[in-house]
Amino acid sequence: MTRPQPADVLPAAVVAYLGWGRAAMPIADEPAVADLAQREDADPAALLRGVHDAIRASDRLEVTELSASDDGGEALYKRRLRAARPDLWPHAVDALASRWFFTLRRLGIEFQEMVRTRNDVPFRDTRAQPAKRRTMDAETIRATGIWVRTSDGWFASTATVAPGERPTEFFLYDREGLGYRTVPAAEVLQVEHVDAEGLYEGHWIPLVSTWKQDGTRVHAPVPRSGADYLAVLYLYRSPDWDALVALPRAEVHDERGGNGGVSFLVPLSVLSDFREKVMPL
Repeated sequence: MTRPQPADVLPAAVVAYLGWGRAAMPIADEPAVADLAQREDADPAALLRGVHDAIRASDRLEVTELSASDDGGEALYKRRLRAARPDLWPHAVDALASRWFFTLRRLGIEFQEMVRTRNDVPFRDTRAQPAKRRTMDAETIRATGIWVRTSDGWFASTATVAPGERPTEFFLYDREGLGYRTVPAAEVLQVEHVDAEGLYEGHWIPLVSTWKQDGTRVHAPVPRSGADYLAVLYLYRSPDWDALVALPRAEVHDERGGNGGVSFLVPLSVLSDFREKVMPL
């Protein structure tokens, strides 16, 4: 009897590895792959390599215009993944898409683009020190990302914008949720790249997204003193790693199944301070 090749059981291995359908967030469950390999009499090392290759393929897909569709780009992403990896069955594509969009919606498109291009992220010293960035006295908080001002106020862009770039139209998120609208360039008053940080338990950590208590993503400035709002803080790596992962609310992301790093979902009220660095675009 011929031993099954990794490709024969790869789709099921992807699902098992990521914990799709049974875990609250993407994981890296190597024992589940080993168990599957044993049941199917497949080579466990080769099967695990196949899973990692599938994850890398999903990370390398282009992301820039995915949000310019009614479903936030999910169907388009899956079509691209199926075209890139026709050996993956629908349930494996669903598992990889769930992982990809979990990170996108939690951390934002710029962090997802960093993973796609595998740009190195420098170690960040998070310990509270004299601010090199401007500490904010403003009454509102913006998360890290591209912000566009119209006559209706500031809104988060669905895509990155390069310095000096002026698209003929901008895709801007609605204030809440995953909806978006198209705004002609003539109606855009200002475009900024914002790097935001929150001071949490003595550490300055990038503030990458804001949320309502009911789990709705917020894409507009939120009241700094708003009791109904949460922030996601995320750091990929740091010399303070051991101290960070020991903090309350720390969620460590295995970079083999997720995108690595550590995140914190915290009420705005627990942030001691907030600061941002703004670059006009």
